[in-house]
Parts: sequence; structure tokens; C-alpha cells
Amino acid sequence: MLIDSQIARASALVDVAGCVIAGDAAGGMRYSPNSGQHWYTAWDDEVASPITCFTVSPADATSLTLLAGTADAGILRSSDGGRRWSLVNVGLGDYTILTLTTIATWAVREIVFAGTGDGVYRSPNGGRAWKRANCGLEGLAIQALAISPHFGDDATLIAGGEDGRLFRSSDQGETWVLLAILAESVSVNGLCWLPEGGWLVAGLGDGRILRSADQGKTWETMFLDAPLLTLVHSGDRLYAGFVEQGLAYSEDSGVTWQADAMLTCRDLTRFVATQGTLLAYGATGGVWRAHGEDWERVVDPELQEPIEVVTAVGDVLFVAAGAEIAALLEGKRWVVVATITDGRAVAMTSDPGRLGQVWIATDQGTLWRVEADGVAWRAPAELPTGEEPIALAVYEHTPVVATIDRAVGRVRIWRMDMTSQCWSIWLECSTAWAGVQLLLATTDTAPDLIAVGTFIWHREGSSWLAQDLDGTPILRLLRVPGSSQIAVVTEQHHFTTLDGVTWERQDLLAPPGGLLDLAYIGSMPPRLIGLGLGGMLWSEDNL
Repeated sequence: MLIDSQIARASALVDVAGCVIAGDAAGGMRYSPNSGQHWYTAWDDEVASPITCFTVSPADATSLTLLAGTADAGILRSSDGGRRWSLVNVGLGDYTILTLTTIATWAVREIVFAGTGDGVYRSPNGGRAWKRANCGLEGLAIQALAISPHFGDDATLIAGGEDGRLFRSSDQGETWVLLAILAESVSVNGLCWLPEGGWLVAGLGDGRILRSADQGKTWETMFLDAPLLTLVHSGDRLYAGFVEQGLAYSEDSGVTWQADAMLTCRDLTRFVATQGTLLAYGATGGVWRAHGEDWERVVDPELQEPIEVVTAVGDVLFVAAGAEIAALLEGKRWVVVATITDGRAVAMTSDPGRLGQVWIATDQGTLWRVEADGVAWRAPAELPTGEEPIALAVYEHTPVVATIDRAVGRVRIWRMDMTSQCWSIWLECSTAWAGVQLLLATTDTAPDLIAVGTFIWHREGSSWLAQDLDGTPILRLLRVPGSSQIAVVTEQHHFTTLDGVTWERQDLLAPPGGLLDLAYIGSMPPRLIGLGLGGMLWSEDNL
């Protein structure tokens, strides 16, 4: 099985009993069997089109079925929880899939509906084949579908178009009639038919929420302050997702709304600790700096690519975006200090003993050293081809790089001899997880530690010895500020050690969806902060 890194940008997500399936905006799908901690590439019939939507057969179905809509390649179907997908376009006349939905009584009849750029299609056999359900919708783009909670009795569903019109079918989609014009030239981006109270709720692209208690004959309007992208019913809540303002929810069928403080909806995936403060960053979420309990956004660099790697050297912040390396000077002015000529930066670190310079590893296996004043040096020896650098550290002013061969699940740790400019293997091991972290000693008494997958390796002389702390992947390996302790956080526990051999263990209560990264902030005493999905922050009190 191919090991894969975390998705760059999710265009659609679905959670099936803790297994998260994600469509990448650049095309393809990945799945995570542990709620987003580690990702694997799904086999998807070599479809490169972005994924636009998912639907899943109800929980009481005799066999689990997932369907995925694409931007221009039609519909994919999986019957193994999202690992393998096959195209199921028989009967489709339009391959632009905007929405998918299944009926609640799947165990009786496996009926699926698809909203496309050319109306609605219906499948009577779980998505294996399709037939037009378009009479009255010819040539209309349908962005949202809602099925009556009593579909088995009334055969009713509602369709919303990009022009603000709603249509109703009372014969399982065979024919459609105009139900209402909710707005002129404003798209209907979400529809929900609530099982309790029978409320039909529609969300518009201009931020309006409309609801009806009589199946769409009359409507009342609520105004939200942001363009709405999606509308989802889950449990006792109705959720509305927005372009930039994150998520809001309603517990009274859409009458009143409040922001969901647990989900900020920022694309933040990593922490960087620097000089007593903390930075968080993501590919499209920018860079944020902590000030006590508050966060402020650092001025964005004007770069051609999204930010991929961040590191701090003293009071200078470096970011890598594609081939560009930029430095934030005096906390307010960005300067592009170097452009990598071969590949993209995938890992970056600083040498604690030499301020003002960073080391950079590229996806092509090359190594660069860049000074804050713009001087760049490329190491003449490249790492072996076919192995991707995924971690970088400096040990006694010497670069150490971790590479992975995803096809065979092998990690190798390389150390460069600065005199000969040649690489030698320091450690080699197999792993089922892509994560590698390097924590190499800065003093004679501190241990050298390497985390690979579920194992911690500590060095004794010229040998490396392995420990499996609890059998689950290691999320973070880090020093505790103000002490000689080292901490390891796994999916289940929080461990501390002084020597890298003897570990003290505490239980970890992770948030829903798990933790993407952890860091300590402050030093008297330090607090452990966790970063969850969507930019959600968790403190030591929650762990």
C-alpha cells in the first residue's frame, strides 16, 4: 500500500465511522482510517478531475456504498469504504456533478439522485447506472437536492438551481414543476428537509436562509452576514458554511444562528515555536502569531505559491512557497531572499548555533543553505533519486535528512559529511506511516531521538535502538521549554523522558478528528497546545 502525506486542499469530505475520505481540489482522492491523522492514496480509476461531492448509503444498509461526484469526469463508486473507486457513468449525459443524495430507505430500494449541469439523474441500483430524471429541468444546472423525510410514501424531492429557482417532483424525479423563485440570479447552494417539524430550509449564495413549513408554498427569511456555501443537517443542529467566516449553526430549525467557536475553518496545519511565542500556518490559511490567548495574522508575503514550510531563526521568520524563500524582517516587511532552481521546498530548518541561515530540502533531493542577506549555497551531492525528503535537522552544524520510499514503506536517515560533501546512511527502517521527526541533541547530556511511525529510536554510541511506546503513530516529538524533559505525543498518550529510554505515560484526550500538530508555549510552566482540523486550538487542559 502506498504511503501518502496529508492532502493539500480538500474540495469535499465525508466521514464514515471514523474513516475520512477526502477529494483533493487538484484531483484524486485520499482516505484516512484514523480520522485525519494519516492519509493514503485511494485508487480512483485514474480520474484527475476535482471531487465536488460525496454521498453514503444509510447506516442500516446491508453493504456500505459511497459515491463521489467530479467536476467533469462523472461519478465514482466505492463498496470498500473508500479505498478503491470505479467510474459508473452508464446513462449519464452530463459529467459535471454538483450534488449527490440517497434515500433513507436504501435497504428496500437503492435509489440515488445526482444534480448535474444538465438537470437531475436517477439511479435505481445504488449508482451503478443512471437515467435522466429531467422532465421540466432540461438544460438547468442543479446545485442542491433535498429528499422528503417521507419519500417512501410521498415520492417527493426538491431541486435548487443556480438561478434562484426551486423545483418539486412528486413522482421520484420523473417530472418537475416550478415550486418557488427564491431570488433572481442567486444560486441555491444548500437544501435541507428536516425530519422533525417538516421544515424545508434553503441557503442562498447571498447569505439568506429561507425556511418553509408547508413544503415550499410560503417562506420566511433570515439574513446572515456572509455568502453561504453549504447547508448540512447533523443531529439536532443545522450547519451553514461560509466563504471566509467559517461555520455557524442553528438549534431551532434555522431561526437563530451563532458561530461555531470550535471550528474556525482556517487552513492551519502546523506550529512553529520561536522566542517564547507560537506561530501557526497552512498552505492557504496564512501565518498567525499567538499573543497570550489571542491570535493575530502576520502580514502575508506576496508570493506566487501557497506557503508550504515555515521556520524561525531568532527574530527572523522564513517561509518557503514553491521555489521561493522569503524572510520577514522587523516583523513587518517580507523580502524574497532566494529562489530554488531545482524543485520545491519540502522541509526547512535552522542551525541554532548559526543565526541568520536556514537549510532547505527539495522534492528533487537537493539541499540548499540560504542566508538572511540572500546568499544561497547548493550542496553538490544529491540524495538518492526516488526517495522523497520529509524531515530535516542540523546536528553539529551538519545537515541530517529523512527520506521515504513510499512504494516499499522504507525510511532512511542521511547525514552529510561537510568535508567530503557526501551522504551516508545513519538509520534505515521500515514503516507503515509517513511521519518522521528528528530531535537531535544540542548538549552533551541530551539524547538523540528520531520518531518514525510508531517507533522512537534513541542513539547509543554508533547504534540506534527502537521502542514502540503504545503501538500508535507518534504525532509530535518536542523538547519541554525550561526543563531537560522531552515529550512525545501519540494518538492515545502523552509521554515524557529525560534519557530517551525511560518514559512516563499519561492518557491523551484528543479532540474529534485528532490533532495535526502540538507545541509548547511559554516556559513558567509551559503549556501544551494542540492544533486540530480547521484551525481548532486545544490547550493542555483539554489533553
